Amino acid sequence: MRNFKFLIAFLALMLFQSCTHPNLIGHWRRIDMIKNTNTTQHEIGDIMFSTDSTFILYGTGEPDTSNAPGWHFGGDMNGTWSMPDEKHIMFRFDPKIAYGLSYKIIKLDQRNLIMVSTFDENKKDTMIVKYLRL
Repeated sequence: MRNFKFLIAFLALMLFQSCTHPNLIGHWRRIDMIKNTNTTQHEIGDIMFSTDSTFILYGTGEPDTSNAPGWHFGGDMNGTWSMPDEKHIMFRFDPKIAYGLSYKIIKLDQRNLIMVSTFDENKKDTMIVKYLRL
């Protein structure tokens, strides 16, 4: 009976959290990169959030082999994600990449994810990143 009460309390807590924090899990498409919103196949810029706190950020599918300095976006990137609170999301990349990224969530609902890098959030020319759920 004690285990049953614990299970009921746990399920109630999970239900409450799912109602107050829209679900991030799933396939999202960058709005500024939309080619075909009716497909379930991934495109460059798509991100897939999994229930085990891992993600895949889809690139060209080809590995980045450039030796030139600077930011390069070639192959897919993966790692783990976390939400320390309902207004922030943190990305930690594959252990081969020594950094992570933090974003402030502007909007998260069942259809939209809009965020800005915490590195850029106070800049005048901030780039806002917009996604639609597929």
